[in-house]
Amino acid sequence: MVVNYLQEQGVNAILLSALDFMRTDKNAEPDSSYIKQKLTAIMKENEGRQIYITQASSAETPMVK
Repeated sequence: MVVNYLQEQGVNAILLSALDFMRTDKNAEPDSSYIKQKLTAIMKENEGRQIYITQASSAETPMVK
């Protein structure tokens, strides 16, 4: 919804799916190397955008018992 509004206002914005670049490691921590690699490629494919938007929550966190 926000991206659509921004685009209507003439802002060159894009919605990125976090599922395309986010993952956690075996300790349920963000996998920084993987994220950097995937996100760099996505950003190159979408160069020139003014704003990149993604979901606030992108992965499940294991429940601690």
